[in-house]
Amino acid sequence: DGGIDSLGYNPAGLASEKRPQLSTLYTAGIAQDNFGYLGYAQPVSFGVVALGGAYYNAGSVHLVLSDGTNETVTAGEDFVGMASLALPGPFGLSLGATAKYYRLALAQQATATGLAGDIGALWHSPLAGFNLGASLQQIGPDTKFEQEGDPLPLTTRFGAAYTIDIASVT
Repeated sequence: DGGIDSLGYNPAGLASEKRPQLSTLYTAGIAQDNFGYLGYAQPVSFGVVALGGAYYNAGSVHLVLSDGTNETVTAGEDFVGMASLALPGPFGLSLGATAKYYRLALAQQATATGLAGDIGALWHSPLAGFNLGASLQQIGPDTKFEQEGDPLPLTTRFGAAYTIDIASVT
Protein backbone atom coordinates (compact mmCIF):
# COMPACT_ATOMS: atom_id res chain seq x y z
CA ASP A 1 0.00 0.00 0.00
CA GLY A 2 1.76 3.10 -1.20
CA GLY A 3 -0.68 5.87 -0.33
CA ILE A 4 -0.30 9.19 -2.13
CA ASP A 5 3.32 8.34 -3.04
CA SER A 6 1.90 5.68 -5.38
CA LEU A 7 1.01 8.51 -7.75
CA GLY A 8 4.61 8.41 -9.02
CA TYR A 9 4.96 4.64 -9.34
CA ASN A 10 1.69 2.73 -9.53
CA PRO A 11 -1.67 4.52 -9.33
CA ALA A 12 -3.40 1.32 -8.13
CA GLY A 13 -1.61 1.76 -4.79
CA LEU A 14 -3.95 4.66 -4.03
CA ALA A 15 -7.00 2.35 -3.83
CA SER A 16 -6.48 1.32 -0.21
CA GLU A 17 -6.51 4.87 1.18
CA LYS A 18 -9.22 5.22 3.81
CA ARG A 19 -8.75 8.92 4.63
CA PRO A 20 -7.55 12.06 2.84
CA GLN A 21 -3.81 12.33 2.41
CA LEU A 22 -1.58 15.30 1.52
CA SER A 23 2.08 15.02 0.60
CA THR A 24 4.62 17.68 -0.27
CA LEU A 25 8.34 17.66 -0.98
CA TYR A 26 10.97 20.21 -1.92
CA THR A 27 14.62 19.40 -2.62
CA ALA A 28 17.43 21.78 -3.55
CA GLY A 29 20.42 20.09 -5.18
CA ILE A 30 24.12 20.93 -5.09
CA ALA A 31 24.03 21.93 -8.79
CA GLN A 32 21.51 24.72 -8.06
CA ASP A 33 18.72 22.50 -9.33
CA ASN A 34 15.48 22.01 -7.39
CA PHE A 35 12.49 19.73 -7.34
CA GLY A 36 9.06 20.18 -5.81
CA TYR A 37 6.02 17.92 -5.48
CA LEU A 38 2.50 18.30 -4.11
CA GLY A 39 -0.08 15.51 -4.05
CA TYR A 40 -3.52 15.03 -2.53
CA ALA A 41 -5.65 11.86 -2.36
CA GLN A 42 -9.33 11.79 -1.43
CA PRO A 43 -11.30 8.60 -0.83
CA VAL A 44 -14.74 8.65 -2.45
CA SER A 45 -17.57 6.12 -2.44
CA PHE A 46 -16.24 4.14 -5.42
CA GLY A 47 -12.46 4.43 -4.90
CA VAL A 48 -9.83 7.13 -4.50
CA VAL A 49 -9.21 10.25 -6.60
CA ALA A 50 -5.90 12.08 -6.47
CA LEU A 51 -4.35 15.24 -7.87
CA GLY A 52 -0.68 16.07 -7.99
CA GLY A 53 1.94 18.30 -9.50
CA ALA A 54 5.71 18.13 -9.84
CA TYR A 55 8.20 20.83 -10.82
CA TYR A 56 11.89 20.59 -11.73
CA ASN A 57 14.33 23.43 -12.38
CA ALA A 58 17.75 22.29 -13.66
CA GLY A 59 19.60 25.43 -12.59
CA SER A 60 21.45 27.83 -14.87
CA VAL A 61 23.62 27.37 -17.93
CA HIS A 62 25.73 29.92 -19.80
CA LEU A 63 24.90 30.13 -23.53
CA VAL A 64 27.27 31.34 -26.23
CA LEU A 65 25.47 31.01 -29.58
CA SER A 66 26.66 31.56 -33.16
CA ASP A 67 24.36 34.60 -33.48
CA GLY A 68 26.33 36.41 -30.76
CA THR A 69 24.00 35.57 -27.89
CA ASN A 70 25.99 35.42 -24.68
CA GLU A 71 23.80 35.00 -21.61
CA THR A 72 22.95 32.87 -18.61
CA VAL A 73 19.56 31.12 -18.81
CA THR A 74 17.60 28.44 -16.98
CA ALA A 75 18.97 25.11 -18.26
CA GLY A 76 15.65 23.31 -18.07
CA GLU A 77 12.32 23.72 -16.38
CA ASP A 78 9.69 20.98 -16.30
CA PHE A 79 6.17 20.77 -14.88
CA VAL A 80 3.73 17.87 -14.77
CA GLY A 81 0.14 17.91 -13.49
CA MET A 82 -1.55 14.60 -12.64
CA ALA A 83 -5.08 13.37 -12.01
CA SER A 84 -5.64 9.78 -10.87
CA LEU A 85 -8.40 7.34 -10.13
CA ALA A 86 -7.87 4.08 -8.23
CA LEU A 87 -10.54 1.42 -7.82
CA PRO A 88 -10.53 -1.50 -5.40
CA GLY A 89 -11.80 -4.67 -7.01
CA PRO A 90 -12.66 -8.24 -6.16
CA PHE A 91 -10.17 -10.87 -4.96
CA GLY A 92 -7.75 -8.23 -3.59
CA LEU A 93 -7.10 -6.67 -7.02
CA SER A 94 -6.92 -2.88 -7.35
CA LEU A 95 -6.62 -0.94 -10.61
CA GLY A 96 -5.51 2.63 -11.18
CA ALA A 97 -4.94 5.16 -13.94
CA THR A 98 -3.29 8.58 -14.09
CA ALA A 99 -3.67 11.27 -16.75
CA LYS A 100 -0.76 13.70 -17.05
CA TYR A 101 -0.21 17.08 -18.68
CA TYR A 102 3.41 18.17 -19.01
CA ARG A 103 5.34 21.24 -20.08
CA LEU A 104 9.09 21.03 -20.76
CA ALA A 105 11.41 23.98 -21.43
CA LEU A 106 15.06 23.80 -22.56
CA ALA A 107 17.43 26.74 -22.03
CA GLN A 108 14.52 29.16 -22.38
CA GLN A 109 14.79 28.49 -26.14
CA ALA A 110 12.41 25.60 -26.81
CA THR A 111 9.26 24.25 -25.16
CA ALA A 112 7.10 21.19 -25.55
CA THR A 113 3.75 20.27 -24.04
CA GLY A 114 1.81 17.06 -24.15
CA LEU A 115 -0.37 14.45 -22.54
CA ALA A 116 0.62 11.07 -21.14
CA GLY A 117 -0.81 8.41 -18.89
CA ASP A 118 0.00 5.63 -16.46
CA ILE A 119 -1.92 2.46 -15.64
CA GLY A 120 -1.33 0.03 -12.81
CA ALA A 121 -2.56 -2.99 -10.91
CA LEU A 122 -1.95 -4.18 -7.37
CA TRP A 123 -2.92 -7.58 -5.98
CA HIS A 124 -3.17 -8.25 -2.25
CA SER A 125 -2.79 -12.03 -2.23
CA PRO A 126 -4.55 -14.38 0.19
CA LEU A 127 -1.15 -14.86 1.89
CA ALA A 128 -1.18 -12.11 4.53
CA GLY A 129 1.42 -9.43 3.79
CA PHE A 130 2.25 -10.64 0.26
CA ASN A 131 1.44 -8.22 -2.59
CA LEU A 132 2.24 -8.06 -6.32
CA GLY A 133 2.15 -4.91 -8.43
CA ALA A 134 2.74 -3.80 -12.00
CA SER A 135 2.48 -0.52 -13.87
CA LEU A 136 3.10 0.95 -17.30
CA GLN A 137 4.08 4.63 -17.24
CA GLN A 138 4.51 7.47 -19.75
CA ILE A 139 2.06 6.10 -22.29
CA GLY A 140 1.56 8.75 -24.95
CA PRO A 141 2.63 10.33 -28.23
CA ASP A 142 6.12 11.61 -29.02
CA THR A 143 7.26 14.90 -27.47
CA LYS A 144 8.02 17.56 -30.10
CA PHE A 145 10.16 20.59 -29.36
CA GLU A 146 10.42 21.60 -33.02
CA GLN A 147 10.01 19.32 -36.05
CA GLU A 148 11.23 15.92 -34.84
CA GLY A 149 9.48 14.01 -32.09
CA ASP A 150 11.12 11.99 -29.35
CA PRO A 151 9.33 9.10 -27.65
CA LEU A 152 8.37 9.43 -24.01
CA PRO A 153 10.46 7.27 -21.66
CA LEU A 154 8.02 4.34 -21.49
CA THR A 155 8.57 2.62 -18.15
CA THR A 156 7.38 -0.82 -17.04
CA ARG A 157 7.48 -1.68 -13.34
CA PHE A 158 6.89 -5.01 -11.62
CA GLY A 159 7.24 -5.63 -7.92
CA ALA A 160 6.57 -8.02 -5.08
CA ALA A 161 6.44 -7.20 -1.39
CA TYR A 162 6.10 -9.24 1.74
CA THR A 163 5.41 -7.35 4.95
CA ILE A 164 6.18 -8.97 8.28
CA ASP A 165 4.33 -7.69 11.34
CA ILE A 166 7.14 -7.64 13.91
CA ALA A 167 4.70 -7.14 16.81
CA SER A 168 3.02 -10.50 16.10
CA VAL A 169 6.33 -12.37 15.68
CA THR A 170 7.59 -11.72 19.24
